[in-house]
Formats: sequence, structure tokens, C-alpha cells
Amino acid sequence: MKNRLLAILLTSAMAIGMLTGCGSSDTSADAADSNAGDTAEATGEAADDTASDTTEGGDLLAKCQASGSITIGFANEVPYAYEDENGELKGEAVDIAREALANMGITDIKGELVEFSSLIPGLQAERFDMITAGMAVTAERAEEVDFCKPEINYGEAALVATGNPKNIKSYADIAADPSIMVAIPGGVTEYDYLIGSGVAESQIQIVNDLSAAIQTLQTGRCDAVCASNTSLTSALATTDSDGVELVGDFEQTVINGVSTVMYGASAVRKGESAFVEAFNAELQKMEDSGELQKLLEANGFNEYNLPNGITVEEIISQ
Repeated sequence: MKNRLLAILLTSAMAIGMLTGCGSSDTSADAADSNAGDTAEATGEAADDTASDTTEGGDLLAKCQASGSITIGFANEVPYAYEDENGELKGEAVDIAREALANMGITDIKGELVEFSSLIPGLQAERFDMITAGMAVTAERAEEVDFCKPEINYGEAALVATGNPKNIKSYADIAADPSIMVAIPGGVTEYDYLIGSGVAESQIQIVNDLSAAIQTLQTGRCDAVCASNTSLTSALATTDSDGVELVGDFEQTVINGVSTVMYGASAVRKGESAFVEAFNAELQKMEDSGELQKLLEANGFNEYNLPNGITVEEIISQ
């Protein structure tokens, strides 16, 4: 009898244990289903956020017109874009951009001064919205930014010690004499011209800006400064030019299939087609009316510096 009673009690205990176990499994399954649902929902939301992040951009025009303001990046290079003694933003590229932007309803312009080599990285990092520095349009740069309509063209020149003791009249002359040292700002097109002409890297000194390059020449630490004709002419007009002179007949040539006659333009981040189209439309009106030429002349240029309708596509396909 005792054995029978013990068996009944054991059987009952096992049954209760099984029921309890089944209840736990159902609860765990419900929790797992709930967690899976939450995870799926969170994953979906994350995916939506990611999709949203990757599709952002292209709204610079709307943002700037809504606020009436824009931040532009510039390198301190006369006469393209520079800060005067009062901290005011000046220059050919600035004046042209200011006029076009005003016609687009954007009148508050904030300047961000950086070294030339930092312009494109700064634009891509959204440190500013636009570059207005007379930057030369090249195929390589066009892979990183969207250029607006060209607004100016310019050729090359060299600044040398008075009397031109090394007889420098071309990039080929520099390449032919390994003793010639050249100073240029970092990130400028002239570096490619020098290398493409056969000038050794050991002959090139990279400095912060054009003023620093001229000081390098004046102190005898280099033999020439290479830049656009306009940049050097303007720099000489605003900088101590003792002991140096401009090589006025510097040879214009084609290096690696690229002409040394360059075209400058403003630029924005990739994907800002609406902004580029609106800005280009205003530039075309300015060119047609003669306003573009007036702004160029006010900054030391002339009618020969007009872009004459050339497009970014034509330039980068050369």
C-alpha cells in the first residue's frame, strides 16, 4: 500500500514538472518571437535610416535660398579670393559668385579661409558649401567636385630674381637644369605641370601660399615661383617685390595632353545639380550682359580672360 501511494505521488510530481516545463518553453518562445520582432523592426528602421542617409544631398540650393546664406571656402590668393586688411572677402571669384548668388536670393556670404590644398577636402567634409577660389578645372578634380560654369581663363608665368640669372622662360628650362629650385603653394596645378615637364620632385619646394613662395625667392632659397600670370601680377602689386621680376614671355605649352591655359570655376559637392544649374544660368546672364567682364576688369583682368563659352565637359575631355 505504501509502495502504491509512493508511486502515485511520484507520478503526480512528474506530471506537474512536465506541465511547468511546457509553460516555460511557451514563455521562452513568446519572448524569442517578441525579440525577433523587435530586432526585425529595429533592423528595418536602421535600414530605412541608412537608405535615408545615402539619399541625402542635392538640396544645397533649397537650403541656401531658404536661409539666404552660404559658406564659401577660399585660399588667400590675390586676385581670385582673399581677405583684405579689414577682414572683408574680396577678389575676382568672390565678386562673381556674390553677384550670381545675390540673383539667386542668397545674399549672406560667410568666408572660410583655408590653404589651397584643403579646399576640396574641406568641401567634401561639409566645412563649407562652395569653393570660390579661381580653381582650375581639371579632369581629376571633376571626379571629386561638381564644377560650375568656367568664369575665367589664365596662362602660366614665372617669377625670378631680377635679371633672370638662370634664364628661365619655360617649364622645360627648369627641367633641363637640376640646380633650379622652384617654390609653389601646396595643391596647385603647377605641381603637375612641373612633374609633367620632367622637373624632379627634389627641385620643388611646397609652401603655404603665394606670399610665402615669393618670400622664399627673395631670400634666395629658390630660383623661381611658378603660378598663373594673373596671380603673380596681382601678387607683385600688393607684395614687396624687391629683387624679383616677372617672366612676361613665359612659354605656354601642352603637358601630358593638357594645355597650360587653364579655366577657373567655382565648385560644390557632388550631386548638387540643381545648385549648379541655377548658378550657371546667372553666370550666363552676366556674361551676355557684359557684367562678367566688368567684374574681371575691376580685379585686374581684361577681355582676354573671358571664358568665351567653354564648358566643363569640353575642358575635361581635352
